[in-house]
Amino acid sequence: MSISVLFTRATLFAMQIVLGFILDARDYGIFAVVSVALAFVAGLQNAGASKVLIQKQEQYHSLVQDYTDFSLYVGLIGACVLVALGAAFGQFYRNSELVYVIGLSALSVPFTSLISIQFARLSIDLRFRELCMIDFHVAVMNVVVVLASAYLGARYYSIGLGLVASTTLRYFLNRRITPTLSASFRLSLPSFLIILGQVKWLIVTAFLTGLAQQGAYFVLGRAISAESLGYFYFGFQLTANIGQLLAQGIGSTLFPIFTAMKHDPPALNRAFLRATSVLHFACCILCLGVAGFAPWLMHFVWRGKWDMAILTAIALALTLPMRMLSPIGAVTLDSFGKWRLRTGLLVLDSGTMMLAALIGAHIDDLQGAAIAVALQRLFSGMVDFSFAVRILGGRPRDIAAFASRAFIPFWLPAAAVIALNQARPLLVADLRSGVLSALRTAAAIGIFAALVYMTDRRVIQEVLGVLRNLVLRRTRAT
Repeated sequence: MSISVLFTRATLFAMQIVLGFILDARDYGIFAVVSVALAFVAGLQNAGASKVLIQKQEQYHSLVQDYTDFSLYVGLIGACVLVALGAAFGQFYRNSELVYVIGLSALSVPFTSLISIQFARLSIDLRFRELCMIDFHVAVMNVVVVLASAYLGARYYSIGLGLVASTTLRYFLNRRITPTLSASFRLSLPSFLIILGQVKWLIVTAFLTGLAQQGAYFVLGRAISAESLGYFYFGFQLTANIGQLLAQGIGSTLFPIFTAMKHDPPALNRAFLRATSVLHFACCILCLGVAGFAPWLMHFVWRGKWDMAILTAIALALTLPMRMLSPIGAVTLDSFGKWRLRTGLLVLDSGTMMLAALIGAHIDDLQGAAIAVALQRLFSGMVDFSFAVRILGGRPRDIAAFASRAFIPFWLPAAAVIALNQARPLLVADLRSGVLSALRTAAAIGIFAALVYMTDRRVIQEVLGVLRNLVLRRTRAT
């Protein structure tokens, strides 16, 4: 399963590398605005039916038909809303092309809504291997369609074409292996309103989650130039690939497991701490790699074309390990059904995200926005994590102790490698500079691992245990 996820993210990363040669910053600025429009209908693409079915899995067979029909209804509503948003965004951002690009993306919304029901069945059956294999096929389809259409001149339309093609493929692949019922229009209006009342907080939560993730683009689309927005989006996505690599497994894997364990608090607390330690360690390793090696790599690969995006990628990498505490905390709160608390935290997250982007852009345009958004992501990750710890019975001193053990070993080598890159930059497109940059990065990662071993040896033992289990599982499979 892990190899499938890694390969999926690698194909998407490779796609961004190739698109970096084909497209320019203005094209990526349109991608950013399209992602904002999709965030506004996130609650209708994933209306919470899957989470309710997972939580009430004992009643799955009696509930699934009504929830499937409900998902079809809200998916069609979401497609209509997205078309309307395309017209509104075309006026708001003064770009008529947005009407057509967003309208094309609307075709994927009904399929995405129905996919959530299929996901519930697969998660209840703990068929994570099949889910990851489908992710692999869908990612390949997305990469092929996006690159082919961009190369043939579709430019910013390529993202909509890839979204529609990959979503349609996912729906039919899921349907082939999942015993779900066909959607229909038989659900009555009273029944629709009853289900809507049950999932209203989940719909709001999905909308706010999307807004928290994409809200910076919504503000920056008017606060900075279209070209600067494209640089911000490009750098953001480079680092976001790391977060998505880890978060992809957090939501799909931990939510059903934590839900099943919620009646055994000691076991859930142990699972929470173990997952947090391992994921945080892995994220720190990857982010040190970005902070140390990304400046030279981005300059070398694109010969300076995307140098303006370097600061965004590094700023977000420095706070991503703290931000990754947010999905872990969210999964914990969801497993206990704390929908209103989650909604309040997401309002805080999305609001502070847009405010930080606006203030940062006002202070120093692209650079100010990058630094301000990165700091906000650190803040939101710690807030979500703190509430999860409290739900599990932890105390403020436990949160402070974890923060000191986890963050200081990361920030010390990160600060050192960034200071060295500033004092002796290696933005030269030759292999010698690349080797030196790689050595600096390797040294920072080694120092981080040594500091973790000295301050919290248990984390290293947990990581080695996970790696050992993965090797044994792969050996048995072969």
